[in-house]
Amino acid sequence: MGNSNGGLADYWKLIRSNKGFQGGFIWDWIDQGILQIDKDGRSYWAYGGDFGDEPNDKNFNINGLVGPDRVPHPVMNECKYLFQPVTVTPLKMRQSLVRIENRRYFSSLDDLKCFWQVRENGKILLEGGLKIKGIGPGETTDISVPFKYPSEMSPGASYHLDLVFRTAEKTSWCPAGYEVAREQLELPLVCPITFDTVATEIEGSVDTS
Repeated sequence: MGNSNGGLADYWKLIRSNKGFQGGFIWDWIDQGILQIDKDGRSYWAYGGDFGDEPNDKNFNINGLVGPDRVPHPVMNECKYLFQPVTVTPLKMRQSLVRIENRRYFSSLDDLKCFWQVRENGKILLEGGLKIKGIGPGETTDISVPFKYPSEMSPGASYHLDLVFRTAEKTSWCPAGYEVAREQLELPLVCPITFDTVATEIEGSVDTS
């Protein structure tokens, strides 16, 4: 206990590769803490043992995806990624060819819009849209993302392709443009750091005044 989604990715690998397998149930949804104020006026969430209670369950009930105030913990991002209804698999990245899978059981991806971004060390270099119409429930399709590789690269930089899927229109549960799924793929671009590059960077960082 104390880690509400520990090993969740491993569970879902088994779930998706074995029919009838079940497990990885999340416990809990929310931290069950009580707001308290310490002697210095700082607020905190109290749990078992904080009230002089013996015996107690300690942090047994403080292992949720969201806090008692409903603020999401970072683990919520992992859950969203593992549960997302769209996956992207790299095929031939030098030809920017990827495979998109619709994990839905009953609907196509026609209600979603796909956007792509090429990033250098996290900075967006290129971006655009990708047509994903006609991918039915449980289907996959191979698509080439329409971008050109950068003509110039920065030594030691990393390059990635981001694919983001957003709702095209407002629905009963989310606004238009809500992010339903995303994937980041490493691009096969390498510009090694040379001795001259390092020497130039060191020289530029030295204060000669």
